[in-house]
Amino acid sequence: MKKNLEEINELGWYVKRCELIKKYFGDYSGTSLKALQYQIDEYKNTSYKEYINDIQDIVKKKYYDEFGENL
Repeated sequence: MKKNLEEINELGWYVKRCELIKKYFGDYSGTSLKALQYQIDEYKNTSYKEYINDIQDIVKKKYYDEFGENL
């Protein structure tokens, strides 16, 4: 698998996203992260293939509330 990750450049984006998730969310499971995501109304109420309005400030506040540090 490691060989595939190194040889298929397109997978690099996903690997980097997984590394960021691990860095900022540690041992949270995918299910736990999804539950946190859906606590944000703008995210929860957006239909498939619809644009999600800017929720950066909301996410930063939720992150601070959950982890006690700023992004």
